[in-house]
Amino acid sequence: MSRCSICGKICKSEAGVKQHQREADSCRLTAGSSDSQLVKQLDEKLQRVIEAGRSLGLGSGSFEETQRNNAEREELEAALRNARCESKNEGKRIKELACKSMDTSNWTKALLDGDQRFSKSEELLEARLAQETVGLVSTTAFREKRENLEKEDCEKHKRERENLEKEAAALKEQRKARKKQHEKQQRRGLSFDEIDDICEV
Repeated sequence: MSRCSICGKICKSEAGVKQHQREADSCRLTAGSSDSQLVKQLDEKLQRVIEAGRSLGLGSGSFEETQRNNAEREELEAALRNARCESKNEGKRIKELACKSMDTSNWTKALLDGDQRFSKSEELLEARLAQETVGLVSTTAFREKRENLEKEDCEKHKRERENLEKEAAALKEQRKARKKQHEKQQRRGLSFDEIDDICEV
């Protein structure tokens, strides 16, 4: 018993599988709009080789030409299977990355890192104040220096917060765009299920 590497049909022998692949128009997994360019190109090449094989099978070619066509077809099928598996794995990596970015523990960690950054900043403020007030005698000069340093630090934190808010807004827009694209793909009925069957063979 042999299984067709393209559509999964089970035949009695390897020769039966090859005959099934040459004759059956339904024995093709066509490239979809979500497939990569490489998959689409390989699919087009394979289609041309299959058509050439069918014309050779009708008696218009020699035995050597038929053998070359079969070898080329097998190479293209293997390359197409590998390209589909890589495309599927890339889709999985993208989904994992999306899940990680949406994970609350990552957001919490980022917030906690932000708290650490601000606490270090306060320690740095005290160190800068001590360094810049060495030798100053009057309390008014010390007070002015402290107010200036706190004002600079406050402005710095404000700029950082604004940058973080801009980044968060940009991420939110990206998520919205990805969500729209995902919904559009779901409406079209696209999935990686067809590729799963190929990769398991």
